[in-house]
Amino acid sequence: EDRAAAYVCAIAYIDEDGVELVREARCEGALTDDPRGDGGFGYDPAFVPADLADGRTMAELSPAEKHSISHRGRAARAIAEEIGSPS
Repeated sequence: EDRAAAYVCAIAYIDEDGVELVREARCEGALTDDPRGDGGFGYDPAFVPADLADGRTMAELSPAEKHSISHRGRAARAIAEEIGSPS
C-alpha cells in the first residue's frame, strides 16, 4: 500500500500597494498504521515526516521540532524572507 502523504500550506501576503506574494510549502511523509503521540491535532498522530529518520509522528515532536519542518513554518519563513521580517 502507498502510505505517502503530505501536508501543504499556501500563505498569501498583500502589501499596502496591493502587491501580492504567495508561497507554498510542503512537509512530505507517510501515514503510520498505529497513531502515536499526544501533541498536535488532526492527522499529526498518524503522520511520520520524511525529514526525520527516527520514525516519530508529528504528534511526538516538540513544538520547536514541529515548527522547523512543518508546512506552515516553511511557508511562513518563505514569506518573511521575501518581506524582510524576522521569522
